[in-house]
Amino acid sequence: MDILFAQEATGQSFSFASFLPMIIIFAILYFMILRPQSQQRKKHLSYIDSLKKGDKIITRGGLICTVKSFQGKNDSLVLIDVGNGTSLTIARGYIAGAPDQNLTPKEG
Repeated sequence: MDILFAQEATGQSFSFASFLPMIIIFAILYFMILRPQSQQRKKHLSYIDSLKKGDKIITRGGLICTVKSFQGKNDSLVLIDVGNGTSLTIARGYIAGAPDQNLTPKEG
């Protein structure tokens, strides 16, 4: 155990043991926060790229609607139907995902 904390007599040299806590903290940060966030982002971008006409979506504003068509350069705009013949145009970036089954009101 003394080998891990051994330093030269001058005290100006740093050993690997002095960097070990920072390495461990970075590893925890990576595996607990950065990696899952990156995987979730890739999954969301894949979902947005795979959208097609007729898919039900939920916007970041909370609207649950149906995709009617795509417009603009590189299909960057989405024409959505929010019900009762009302259509809106939103940017693809404002799509939050697929509506959760638990969010829709239950009838009866």
